[in-house]
Amino acid sequence: MSKIHIDVDQVAADMLGDLFERMGGELRPEDFPNWGVFEDMSEGQRKHAYKIMSHSEFWANLPLMSGAKKAIKHLKDFGHEVIWVTAPWKCRGWETARRAWIKHHFGNDKVIVTADKEKSVKSGVFIDDKPDNIDDVKRANPNVKCLIFDTPHNRKYTGAPRFTWGDVGDLT
Repeated sequence: MSKIHIDVDQVAADMLGDLFERMGGELRPEDFPNWGVFEDMSEGQRKHAYKIMSHSEFWANLPLMSGAKKAIKHLKDFGHEVIWVTAPWKCRGWETARRAWIKHHFGNDKVIVTADKEKSVKSGVFIDDKPDNIDDVKRANPNVKCLIFDTPHNRKYTGAPRFTWGDVGDLT
């Protein structure tokens, strides 16, 4: 079957939901209709967010996005190879925490840590929530089927078909 390349934050892991909860629960992902979530925060909110995210414990304990675990199992049951493609965060222990999180929730899948996803995603399907990543992969590798994972911060983007975990049957 095919390779399914999947981003982690806001695709499989509810990073913003957990972050906003740890910040006191006053913010919600729906409050940020643009990709620049941190740029749209006040300076105090941004400093608070970065402080929380500077600890590997934050990254190690992120909750799953609704439907992610079941959908990934479905893809694997149909013989697809799941490859996690995740951008690094500047935090001591981040990569160890990220790899452990993926292994805990999804098993021993291949993990690629890169800020330049277009250099690693060369075939198959690519699922990400960041429009710039989708555009970069499409431009570098037009044979890759790119899907934008539907989140409030990318709803204005029209450069790729929208995808949610409820749509996973379309990939099998």
